[in-house]
Amino acid sequence: MTAQSTPINEEILLKQTGLLGFFTGSIILLPVISDILKSTSLGGESLITAKVLIFLALFVGLIVSLVKQIKAGKKVDSKNYWFSNFEDEFFNHINEKAYKYSWTMSLTTLIVFSLYGSSITNEAASVNQVCQAIIGVMLFSFGLTILIKLRGNND
Repeated sequence: MTAQSTPINEEILLKQTGLLGFFTGSIILLPVISDILKSTSLGGESLITAKVLIFLALFVGLIVSLVKQIKAGKKVDSKNYWFSNFEDEFFNHINEKAYKYSWTMSLTTLIVFSLYGSSITNEAASVNQVCQAIIGVMLFSFGLTILIKLRGNND
């Protein structure tokens, strides 16, 4: 038996998907930003405690968001859940915008690292750093776009 999708359930699912992308992208970007700060005069031992606290806060947010997203997914038709197809046109529009912004930001990150990678990190950026940056920016921008667009809906 499949669940019946309603606009309220789809909105909750879309919001939790946005939060999940935001938290996951932030966690992935944290070491990249930390490496960039290390190579500048801003980096130092004092940032270790702040980085650990930020990571713990993001990790707790990620777990809470993941649990809520799984619960919300049970209230939506499974095809809509797995393929991110929403019956509500507005939520489909937000989802498509988030994918477009995510693609654009990922491509921009790749271009920046390919042109200025050695200037940013004072050495050639490793493939691992570039991959982390692209994936982090992709997930972060996807989640942030959804959250901003949904917030505009509630005003």
